[in-house]
Amino acid sequence: MLLGKVLGLYMTKNECLQGYFEVARFMLENFGIPASIYSDRHAIFLSTKASKLSIEDQLEGKVCNDTQFSRAMRELGITIITAHSPQAKGRVERLWNTLQSRLPVEFKIAGIKNY
Repeated sequence: MLLGKVLGLYMTKNECLQGYFEVARFMLENFGIPASIYSDRHAIFLSTKASKLSIEDQLEGKVCNDTQFSRAMRELGITIITAHSPQAKGRVERLWNTLQSRLPVEFKIAGIKNY
């Protein structure tokens, strides 16, 4: 079990769908298919329309379409768990802040100066 482990990283100037698909490919090829992925509520993982459905809409059976990434993960049987509480969002953000502060140091040590 690989709870809380970073399994891959894809460097781009901006957060993008291609980057997430590349990390997913790397993860699948090297570690297999996970039961779930824990993420923030970025539009790559969760439709921006999902939070706009009222309880009445949901009771009527209305749903939002999956994003491209969430559809691909669903087809693989992978559940995307999005952070809802401030504490959960904090865990995701702390991980990224750790990476963002540590990676430049590691890059400098390794002599890496560009993408």
